[in-house]
Amino acid sequence: MARVEVKNLDGETVKELELVDEVFATPPNQSLLWEATKVYLASQRRGTHSTKSRGEVSGGGKKPWLDPFAAVAARRYGAWPAASLL
Repeated sequence: MARVEVKNLDGETVKELELVDEVFATPPNQSLLWEATKVYLASQRRGTHSTKSRGEVSGGGKKPWLDPFAAVAARRYGAWPAASLL
């Protein structure tokens, strides 16, 4: 069994504890340590990243011109109400 000193904020030893070998004498899990480190470092970031919303991006309004080939195809297949007038 391993013995550990418990210290207060002034650095004085308050008491000693004995740690059970079945719990504390295991080999370290490297992947678990990596995940814990990654989570800790991620929580230390400021987190000021953002993405632009729909209103902040440029463009995206109405099409400035109508594709003539799409208009012909739409009339041919009856997608527009005026298709029956042709």
